[in-house]
Amino acid sequence: MKLKKLLPQYLSLRIKFLISLTGIIVVTVLVSLAFVQNHVKIQIERSIKDGLRQTRNVFHNFQEERYGYLISQSRVIAEDPKFFASIADLDAATAYHEAVNFQQIVKADLFMVTDGKENLLIEVGEPNKKAIEKSYLSLVRQALEGNIASGLLEKKNRIYQAVSVPVRVRGEIFASLTIGYLIDNLLAADMVLADGRFVTVNDEENKDVFWAIRGGGGNFGVVTSFLFRLHPIYTEYAGPMLWELNHTTELMKWYREFITQAPEDISGFFAFLVVPPVPPFPEHLHNKTMCGVVWCYSGLMEKAEEAFKPIRSFLLPALDLVGPMPHPVVQSMFDALYPPGLQWYWRADFVNELSDDAIAHHMKYASKIPSMHSTMHLYPINGAAHRVSNSDTAWSYRNATWAQVIIGVDPDPANNERIISWTKEYWEALHPYSAGGAYVNFMMEEGEDRIKATYRDNYDRLVEVKNKYDPTNLFRVNQNIKPTV
Repeated sequence: MKLKKLLPQYLSLRIKFLISLTGIIVVTVLVSLAFVQNHVKIQIERSIKDGLRQTRNVFHNFQEERYGYLISQSRVIAEDPKFFASIADLDAATAYHEAVNFQQIVKADLFMVTDGKENLLIEVGEPNKKAIEKSYLSLVRQALEGNIASGLLEKKNRIYQAVSVPVRVRGEIFASLTIGYLIDNLLAADMVLADGRFVTVNDEENKDVFWAIRGGGGNFGVVTSFLFRLHPIYTEYAGPMLWELNHTTELMKWYREFITQAPEDISGFFAFLVVPPVPPFPEHLHNKTMCGVVWCYSGLMEKAEEAFKPIRSFLLPALDLVGPMPHPVVQSMFDALYPPGLQWYWRADFVNELSDDAIAHHMKYASKIPSMHSTMHLYPINGAAHRVSNSDTAWSYRNATWAQVIIGVDPDPANNERIISWTKEYWEALHPYSAGGAYVNFMMEEGEDRIKATYRDNYDRLVEVKNKYDPTNLFRVNQNIKPTV
């Protein structure tokens, strides 16, 4: 009888013990899994940070050894490797590739603000992005509701607008012949429109705006994030070669033939410049006006020397700084020469042919460069850019051969008239030899006809998109596409 009475109690205790034991096991397993997961996360983060540190050290050592003063230090954003807010710092992408398997598509949250004085690139995470969107939407709604006069935003220099953001600072040059330009690698964007709506634009959604922002400038809304197709690029064979100015005619005639027939993994822009009085430039060249080509080879490094044999055998340069270097170093080669606060004046054109007469004009004005920072660049347009139709994006000059820009630059406002007059006279002499339009980011306030000439057959289509999405021309601090409604 006692056993019968004790059996239920025993079974109850047994069941409770088993339940408790099971609970302990489950908790132990969950804790172990959490520990393992956290340990793996820590190891991945440590691997990423170690990779970033090693990459950064390599880049900085390389900078100090080869270019010293000329190259600004790359900034690395390591908090979240999935979101590279500073896209140009591809050392971060390289480290991420080594740590957690490089992804071909990376989303980058960026925001460009024009405050009427200077452009500010704000790197934003999710909380800041939402705050910016909320702030902007509030301004738009107040304007639409009449609480803010329509012109007040502009008068107070608080017009917010999207502009083309270069993934690679000089993306129209380096490696673009093989992988295309920024607009050819844009997959999608999130935007705030003039009426306050927040939309996604891509090949499936709002296709007309997606077409327009790829070359149409800041006319259509505020872009809060971009989705880009990335291409792994590590070490390139790059740098400047300089020749005495009296070799200009010979060099330009050779360059116009070579660069238009060169393999796509070789690119280089022609330049006139005054040699900066800093290392690594030798003292006997300091402050000397010279001509040159800034080269970039993105092929196999073991074939680089062979690829440059026809270049080096043409005419011995006075200075040859071409060699292997990491991609971020290529991108930041001349950044330190152009700090914020300089006085700039621009004139530009697309060019189809570099004639002997045009070369003579180049020679004339190159000898009159007004300051150490002033320059002329002739950027090649070929390769991948030519494989896309003029009508596939808003940029209508894919069939051009070069993008030419003349820039007067000086730190002293007292020299403004000198740099402006040189730039204008140089441009006016060469404009008759141009294709008609110009790269919009190289243009000043040059009038509506100039903008129409730049967009050519795409202009009317851009006006249609403007009429639909910004009929009141809220976004007008730009190379403006004026609505007609």
